[in-house]
Amino acid sequence: MANTNLVKTERIGQLTSDFFRQAHRLVFSQLSMSPVEHDIFALLLSRLDKDHWVISDSSVSTPPTIPSPHYSFTSNVLCEWLKVDNRSLYNVIKDPAKRLSEKTIGLQEPNKRRFIFRSLFKQVSYEDGVLTIVPNDLLMNEYLCLSQGHSQIYNDTFTALETDYAKRLYTALCRFKYGQGKLNPFSLEELHAFFGLLDEKGKLIKKTYARTNSFIERIISPAIREIESKEHRIKFLIDEKTQNLGWSYKKQGRKITHIEFLFYWVDPVQIDAAEKKERKKLGDERNPLELAKETWAVVDGFVANSDGNPTVEELNNLTVNISSLMQSGYAFESDFMQKFSSAMSEARLR
Repeated sequence: MANTNLVKTERIGQLTSDFFRQAHRLVFSQLSMSPVEHDIFALLLSRLDKDHWVISDSSVSTPPTIPSPHYSFTSNVLCEWLKVDNRSLYNVIKDPAKRLSEKTIGLQEPNKRRFIFRSLFKQVSYEDGVLTIVPNDLLMNEYLCLSQGHSQIYNDTFTALETDYAKRLYTALCRFKYGQGKLNPFSLEELHAFFGLLDEKGKLIKKTYARTNSFIERIISPAIREIESKEHRIKFLIDEKTQNLGWSYKKQGRKITHIEFLFYWVDPVQIDAAEKKERKKLGDERNPLELAKETWAVVDGFVANSDGNPTVEELNNLTVNISSLMQSGYAFESDFMQKFSSAMSEARLR
């Protein structure tokens, strides 16, 4: 059955939410992208919805096929998302779009010496001011975050970050929030792959990156500083041993073998309290719909007995704004409602 599913975005307001999701395997894959490529990929991820992917009819002898939906973005959306003017748009996206059409991704198999390389997209095209992206259906599980968890990445911070390494690191820092887990230390080899520093043969693209000090000074530290300047919800810690901001190391003998990122996500209740205090000074009360969006995000990643879990008042406000949230693309399916019920039960016991 031919795929005729075209999903078109006329304006940023039609995107599903204030964040996009990236599956665990995509977050920690071997992937190299320029800042514009990262932003185009994020725009696609922010529009994805499992209802767009429909398994076609099939006979008993033929396995079902899953046609890839076509996602189209108008020039207005692209200019707003990429922060460029319409006259510059074509030149800004032409080369990145070409590279994306050829991009492959290396998927690591956890705890196994095995990986899979697959192309990200079937096609990337631009015509009459409209960019159309056709994702690879072989990556459907990764695109739709159907297994192994995902990062929930804030649009505003991600698009504000200007370097590819900062964008890449930020997706990893978004993997666990508010006591839901932590990032384990990375070996240097894992970080080389993570930041896309390896060629097709698995060798470093620049010999200078083999020197740990150079790798840290050119990639790790600048990425941390940029994220710190643009994401108020993350606080980086200073390593007591070295006074380094945001990272520490493990050694084998005199050789650094692993790097651990030192950070935490600020409790959203604390952020909310600070913002309320500031708004009160300005005579401006909190927007209930914006608060409902933040509460939805916390419930979606609900972990029992976490400090940042919502109050009864916040959950009631979420309920009042369900209709508006659904119109904006926020899902209230059975798994979410189970988390909501658990969050409400916990909140009432406080």
